[in-house]
Amino acid sequence: MGTIFYSCTKEKEESNNTFKPSNKTIDFSIFGKIETVYNESENPKKETDTLPKEEPETGIEPDILDSIITSIEDSVPEILKSSGDCGYVGVFKKSTCKTYEEVVIYFDSEDHNNQNRIDGETGGSYKTGNNDIEMHFCLVPQDLFGNTGVDYGVLRWNPIACGTEFDGSCRMSIVRFLDCEDNNNITKIYEGGQLLVNQDNDQFHLTHADNKGNVRMEFAFFKEYCHNANFPDLGFEYGVLGTFTGTDNGHIYSDDEDNDNINYMRLRNFFGGNEQLISSVPGLIDGNGNGLNTNFYITWLP
Repeated sequence: MGTIFYSCTKEKEESNNTFKPSNKTIDFSIFGKIETVYNESENPKKETDTLPKEEPETGIEPDILDSIITSIEDSVPEILKSSGDCGYVGVFKKSTCKTYEEVVIYFDSEDHNNQNRIDGETGGSYKTGNNDIEMHFCLVPQDLFGNTGVDYGVLRWNPIACGTEFDGSCRMSIVRFLDCEDNNNITKIYEGGQLLVNQDNDQFHLTHADNKGNVRMEFAFFKEYCHNANFPDLGFEYGVLGTFTGTDNGHIYSDDEDNDNINYMRLRNFFGGNEQLISSVPGLIDGNGNGLNTNFYITWLP
């Protein structure tokens, strides 16, 4: 499993990449130290045709044609079968997002005595020549993901949620605020190749950079004991926060700002409320013991 370290530097290097990018009582002790804690229409069908429909000439036996069509439909990745009405989440990019939009987060890490580190397989995310951290995500429909029998997380992007399933029992949100370099900060985020404006109150993105270049990340956290789904086949390899396989994992260590560090981590219901300050969600993300830096753990699928 790899860990990712973030750090914010003084002399910065632009990335060489071209970006084209219900109220329930919860036992928080499992997360480590708490710091504060269509029904069919009933209208009758009208018989408008009295003659049998003429099927197009294909030269293929009907049974064989049906089999081919079914095979094609079954091979379409799940992402293409979702409307995206529930918003989008980010999965770690490994080598491609295919036709899906890419998000790039460039963290301007601590300049002094920077200790950023990359271990194992981290896909498109890496440590730059200036010792900063650059993470790459693919935006995919949120409603493709459910509880799979393991603890894992995906990056929340849009402030949209469907239904009330994220009630704090089976699914929650992890909010991690990373305090980046204070001096000459060049933290930036791209969505589909477009540079986003760093702003304190971004009403369109749950994950964003503030006007000082610090980064607020939010992850949808799916708990292991509510098993009702499988991981979707997106048509390409992707990563999620977690440590539930034994090989090909990654770790990113982010060395965050040293001076007047204001890092924090919170665990909350998907719709807000019942928020608790925490130090870690074991196997997914933690504050490296003292909370001043950040470890990210990545598992690759399928």
